[in-house]
Amino acid sequence: MKKEDILSIIPLLPAQQFMLTASIRDGQKTYVQQLVFEVRNYEGKAIETAVYKLVQSYECLRSIILFEGLKQAVWVSLKNIKPEEVIRKVI
Repeated sequence: MKKEDILSIIPLLPAQQFMLTASIRDGQKTYVQQLVFEVRNYEGKAIETAVYKLVQSYECLRSIILFEGLKQAVWVSLKNIKPEEVIRKVI
């Protein structure tokens, strides 16, 4: 991550800090929530473009939480990020 890619850096709110602490205590280094759905009759490029526009529209989808080696955990929002294309055709 480069300095010029960062939009903002803010400390976590108490509720966010609690959720992070609970995740770390449970031995999880990464908190991931996944959603899987089936799309029929699609063009891969159209889906990729739609996901990119969605990510660019919502700052929370371009954000990460950093805590290792820091005195206080922070929420880092990135200016731009291109989501990896993960499209799987379900037969």
